Amino acid sequence: MEKINLTEILGIASSDKIRSIRGKNVLDAVKSSFDIKIENLKNQIKKLEFEKINSISNLLPKNSDDLTFNFNPDEFVEREVDYLIKKRNLEIELELLEKSYKEFFSE
Repeated sequence: MEKINLTEILGIASSDKIRSIRGKNVLDAVKSSFDIKIENLKNQIKKLEFEKINSISNLLPKNSDDLTFNFNPDEFVEREVDYLIKKRNLEIELELLEKSYKEFFSE
């Protein structure tokens, strides 16, 4: 039985070339994961900002004839603090990821 030489079949000259290809594939996968995570965090921040705008607009009366106003200031402040903490945490995570990305992929 004849031996099969995969190096010749694949046209790869050496194991260094194989390592180089593997390394590039790993690097591409890591870069892609960073890109996806960064984009997801940006979208989460935007979504949180939209939710805040909607929350504030819900405080307004439905029409100009509506005189009922159900407003709980304590609840409002609590929601605002929750919003600020969530947004800050997402921004910190985004900043850290972008910094790591630049460290790994700056040329």
